[in-house]
Amino acid sequence: MTTATLSIPQTVPMPVIWRFAATGLIAAFAVLLVFPYAVIELSRSGASPIAVGAFALFQPATMVLLILRLPKLQERIGRVASVRVGLTSALIAMVGFLVTDSYALWCLFSALIGVQMAIHWTSVDTAISENVPKPQAGRTIGLYQTLLAGAVAGGPAVVAISGVSFDVAVKVALALLLVAMLPTFGAAVKQIDEAAPRAKRKGGLVAFLRWNIPLAAVAILAGLFEVGTTAMGSVHALHLGFAAATALIVASVIAIGSLAAQVPIGWLADRFSPPTMMRLSGVILLLSAAALPFAAARPDLLWPLAALWGAFGGALQTLVYMYVAVTKKGIEVQLGMITMALGFTFGSLIGPGLGGMAKELSADHGLTILLATTSAAVLGLVWSKRAFPYTPGGR
Repeated sequence: MTTATLSIPQTVPMPVIWRFAATGLIAAFAVLLVFPYAVIELSRSGASPIAVGAFALFQPATMVLLILRLPKLQERIGRVASVRVGLTSALIAMVGFLVTDSYALWCLFSALIGVQMAIHWTSVDTAISENVPKPQAGRTIGLYQTLLAGAVAGGPAVVAISGVSFDVAVKVALALLLVAMLPTFGAAVKQIDEAAPRAKRKGGLVAFLRWNIPLAAVAILAGLFEVGTTAMGSVHALHLGFAAATALIVASVIAIGSLAAQVPIGWLADRFSPPTMMRLSGVILLLSAAALPFAAARPDLLWPLAALWGAFGGALQTLVYMYVAVTKKGIEVQLGMITMALGFTFGSLIGPGLGGMAKELSADHGLTILLATTSAAVLGLVWSKRAFPYTPGGR
């Protein structure tokens, strides 16, 4: 790919980057305080399962469509202003949830939440990747991913524990989104736009993808394991004889595994390189898939296996993130983050469908076959040094 990149005046100090990242963490907690609750409210109101599913789909579908166009938006108005647009979109959605029960408008609000999530994901992640000190990239990115996972899991957990009403949850989210807007103002945060690379590039994302197919594929597999297995694992738990309430705990176990693993894996990747840790992750995911049939005789084995899916599926995302941060330069960092976001979102979307088809083919072994096949695909991709050449500082 031909890329002519202008020089970057300087990297942005990490305290400024963490201030910028705080907007994404607060917004993620706020939005996830409301969005799953909105799905439940629709179900309680008598909406059909198809209608509820369509509402939920508007958010990730909007993310995928918008992510493709974000480079042009950010070049036109800047990265910080783009984040303000995302926060404003979420604020409009929250106000809308309070003032109307219209299903059509709620679908629009779901899409607006997708706008906010897409902008924050790519803007904050790109800023971190561009400015993180390379020797500490793994542990820094691992820490951010841990905080983000905590924010994503924390929203629904607070609702479940506190038992607040939907309207109260929305009002709290509104207040948090206004707080999240504050770090986007001030002289310090302007450095993020001033340091952002500008480039005249041929082909843009399409050309980048052509040269980085393995990167996109591993991101897809990360989404399938970390998010897609939440539904597949719960269904398999029912098949093993667990009660419905217990089966739902699979999602929590996967999340806990992801939370616990990111900082240690990032630290190890700083020492041994992201491709090395990708290979280790692939081996462990393959072994966990091969062990799943033993859960038929010992159902409690499902819990440590689910924790491994969360830990090392999440690790793949963190390692892709770190790989881009350490090996890419200039505008390619942003393109790499967009590739990761698209791949991870796509993997999380196709996971439940693939799991359903696999279980339909074989209730006992379908999930094992699916996870083993995808784990083998991870290993096949990352084992080749040609697919993942590791040259810190850009190729």
